[in-house]
Amino acid sequence: MMRLMGAVLVAFGAAWLGLTAAAELGRKVRRLEQLSIGLELLERELWERGSPLPQVLEAIEAADMIVLGPGSLYTSIMPNLLTEGVAAAVAASDAFKVYVLNVMTQDGETEGYTASDHIGALFSNSGERLFDWCLANDRPIPERLLERYGAEGAEPVRVDEEAVSALGVGLLRAPVAGWASGYVRHEPEDLARELLRLYREKSHTRVYG
Repeated sequence: MMRLMGAVLVAFGAAWLGLTAAAELGRKVRRLEQLSIGLELLERELWERGSPLPQVLEAIEAADMIVLGPGSLYTSIMPNLLTEGVAAAVAASDAFKVYVLNVMTQDGETEGYTASDHIGALFSNSGERLFDWCLANDRPIPERLLERYGAEGAEPVRVDEEAVSALGVGLLRAPVAGWASGYVRHEPEDLARELLRLYREKSHTRVYG
């Protein structure tokens, strides 16, 4: 997305990492596509952990900046953090750490979630305070797109600043969303520019709640 050069590492190897979602009807689903079919998910639990590749922990330790997201909260970001040792390594790192908040909620996964809900889920499920900053979009989204997304059960993630601050996380806002493709996404060049700017301005700053 950010057109960076370098190595691309996955957090775990061939080991299976499973996430279980408990649905309202009392049955549990374990397939990725079933997490986004409109079920009312009441809880999500890890039922098997994977082991990280050594290169991943080494890269985290050596990093100057760690960016979490954007991506589906439970089915893209969370599995990497629940790999054994990864969240602890991120939390222990002295790097500048920032979470890129999703622009829109995701039907069947984060419907109704606010910014603090996303952050709280990452902290509580990983057992670690993973980052100091959260970057949220502040570019207005056209009404026609809001209506279309609303019909699909999605809406812009509401940024509840006081609740985010109560979690000990600093809130940063920037115009990083785009919709040239017809879908609301983070604009790669805008996102990269803002992350680099934030690194230059905030990398020696820590927020303590």
